Amino acid sequence: METTLVGYAALFGTLDTLVQATVFDEREQPPGTAQPGDAYLVAADAGGDWQGQDRAIAVWLGSNWLFAPPVEGASVRRLDTGQMLIYSDGWSAALEPAEPTGGTTVDAEARAAIAALISALRHSGIFPAG
Repeated sequence: METTLVGYAALFGTLDTLVQATVFDEREQPPGTAQPGDAYLVAADAGGDWQGQDRAIAVWLGSNWLFAPPVEGASVRRLDTGQMLIYSDGWSAALEPAEPTGGTTVDAEARAAIAALISALRHSGIFPAG
C-alpha cells in the first residue's frame, strides 16, 4: 500500500509541475543535483541524459527524467527571470520596448512607445494576435 501511495504522490507532483508549468531555467545539461519535481527547459543541442529532448520540459522524478515535449501555445514561467514564455516554434518571452528618448514631438514618441508595448503584449500572448 505504501508503494502505491508513493507512486500516486509522484504522479500528482509531476502533474502539478506540468499544469502549473514553472521551470528553474534553461539548460543544455541536467543539473548536478535535483529534487523530485524540479523542472527545467531543455536547451537546443542538449547533451547527457537530455540529448535529443531539445526544447522539452524536463522534470526530475527522483530516479529519472520525464520529458514533456512542447506544444504550440504552451506557456511556462521561468523562475530565474520571472518571465512567462510562450511556445510558438520555440520558447520566447515578450521583449521590453525601448523607452522614447530625445525628439521634439512628444506625441509621435508616445504613439511609437504605445505601439511597441501593444506589440510586446501580443507577442507574449497577453493580447490576441492582431
